[in-house]
Amino acid sequence: MAFSNGYIVGFATAVCVVASLGVASTATGLKPTIDANKEADLQYNILGALGFADPAVKPSVKEINDLWAKHVEVQYITPEGDVVSTDDMNYDLTNDGVVNAADVDLAWKQARKGEVPAPKVMAIYRGSADGELKNYALGLNGVGLWGPISGYLAIDPRGETIQGVTFFAPKETPGLGAEIMSPSFKQQWVGKSIVENGEPSPITVAKGEATSDDKVDGVSGATLTCNGVTDMMVNGFEYYTPFLNSLRQ
Repeated sequence: MAFSNGYIVGFATAVCVVASLGVASTATGLKPTIDANKEADLQYNILGALGFADPAVKPSVKEINDLWAKHVEVQYITPEGDVVSTDDMNYDLTNDGVVNAADVDLAWKQARKGEVPAPKVMAIYRGSADGELKNYALGLNGVGLWGPISGYLAIDPRGETIQGVTFFAPKETPGLGAEIMSPSFKQQWVGKSIVENGEPSPITVAKGEATSDDKVDGVSGATLTCNGVTDMMVNGFEYYTPFLNSLRQ
């Protein structure tokens, strides 16, 4: 039995519409779960930098949420080091009625694009155990070879020594630029002093093997990604200097 061209086109269109509606419905239904998993993954990496999660063993989403609630407090600050209230609409860049992570993300994007000289609002993560402040984690953002890179730098309560670090390089080349996410690269940062002559001083990435205490070994074949990490650190320290100075006062 032969079908007319109109029937074939109509049938194909109907199949496409039904399939599209199915995919859209599934995506909509899964969005809350996807968003929760993304948030938990971010929290897990910050917890790892702060030393409250084992980087080699990823807990469940519930376990991550429990660790986060137990150990981490988020604060928002200006580049001048002033604490921002979550209901201060001067820093609600996304106009959703509250200062939160979305505003921080937008602030960093604006700074990375050169739209503003510094992020208008930044987040710091206070790590505590048994009611005692243990460290802080500072968010960092930059540009690698193929796209954005970012990270979190954990420092002691006086802002003098690196206690941990984590990097994100989703678009960098596996085995090359993506190696900044490897345990061996991250371990180099631990214990490094970030104070020189009484002022905050960033650790940077050497071209090859580090020959001084203020550098870490570069990744072979990933010069542009390593340059991105260096720029990310230098810019981040410029933005966080007032806050870091306040810790030692």
